[in-house]
Amino acid sequence: MHSAVVDYEALNVIIRLLEQAPVQMGKESIRWAKLVIPLVAHSAQKVHMRGATALEMGMPLLLQKQQEIASITEQLMTTKLLSELQKLFMSKNETYVLKLWPLFVKLLGKTLHRSGSFINSLLQLEELGFRSGAPVIKKIAFIAWKSLIDNFALNPEILCSAKRLKLLMQPLSSIHVRTEALALTKLEVWWYLLMRLGPHLPANFEQST
Repeated sequence: MHSAVVDYEALNVIIRLLEQAPVQMGKESIRWAKLVIPLVAHSAQKVHMRGATALEMGMPLLLQKQQEIASITEQLMTTKLLSELQKLFMSKNETYVLKLWPLFVKLLGKTLHRSGSFINSLLQLEELGFRSGAPVIKKIAFIAWKSLIDNFALNPEILCSAKRLKLLMQPLSSIHVRTEALALTKLEVWWYLLMRLGPHLPANFEQST
């Protein structure tokens, strides 16, 4: 119990500093990122919610040192974080985990352009959302999928590669939806992908429809 209280208070301090001393916090971002990132998967709800707030608030500062932060994030996720987030998902924190997913995708940036087991592990988390029987959870998973489209769009060559397009289309073409609201969300995400393809759409039209 003591440790959860300490973690919670530490996050409050970080949030206050982000508000009051952003320049200094920008310089120290690697240091506090190592503290904040693991806490977003803390088993105590008030701690992980506070961690997510700190992560979201600090995002612009973290992105200033994206390469280093992405490397730290990947390491933390591989060693512990992904399994902790899966546990959170399974213990009725589905919405929280799926709303956190885009933040990680943003932090990881071009790290996700490499093939390999890491991106597959990250995708498993999103897959839990797509597999959910609850339409509201599925909807959040579809919305979160936009962040991966944005991520691949950081490099048009990645976005337009047959392998990546096939991956992005997978939930859009294979997941059956039973409610009108969900069908609309799915359509929105598909349209979002087409817009991101932009000038590259004609060449990739067949694969993206």
